[in-house]
Amino acid sequence: MPEYDLPETSLKTKIHSLAKALAIDVLEDAKIDLNGQSDKDKWRTGCLLANQYGVQEIRHETAGKLRLVKQMPHVVSSAIAMDYEIRGHTGAPSGASVAGMMAIGQAYRLIRDGYMDRMVVGGLDYNCNQNVLPGMDSFGALCRDHNDDPQNAGKPFDVARSGTILSDGGAMIMLETEEAALKRGAP
Repeated sequence: MPEYDLPETSLKTKIHSLAKALAIDVLEDAKIDLNGQSDKDKWRTGCLLANQYGVQEIRHETAGKLRLVKQMPHVVSSAIAMDYEIRGHTGAPSGASVAGMMAIGQAYRLIRDGYMDRMVVGGLDYNCNQNVLPGMDSFGALCRDHNDDPQNAGKPFDVARSGTILSDGGAMIMLETEEAALKRGAP
């Protein structure tokens, strides 16, 4: 991801800012203006952004009727959908470390089966915080070996693996039918 300041968002959390930054990048790369789509195309465009835990930054907020709703996983994809007038299928697959791949598979099937023409899809998380790290550590999921040799720490499919290495970040792509891409003159 390019270096830049994360954009402001209406919900003012790091995960929402990261999602907005990723959306800006993916839409610029695809050379598409989703806000400029026809009404039909807005309904044929969807957004699936996977994350594991939702918006943990606001977990301890005590005020406001929407506190619980604001921290649910689907709020991130819903905010991006609202920003870009996406009216098609919107959701947030959740499956721990494989959630992003689940989102891509689900987006592919929605397009293949004719429900959507294009999908903004990806996965993102802010895991390195006071809510997630202690929980992962309590059931022994974090890597404790190789602190002095970090390049050998991340071996998820190795028989000698020693745990997970959490990080913050994400990735987003746009999938679309060939017909939709040709119709809009995609590069």
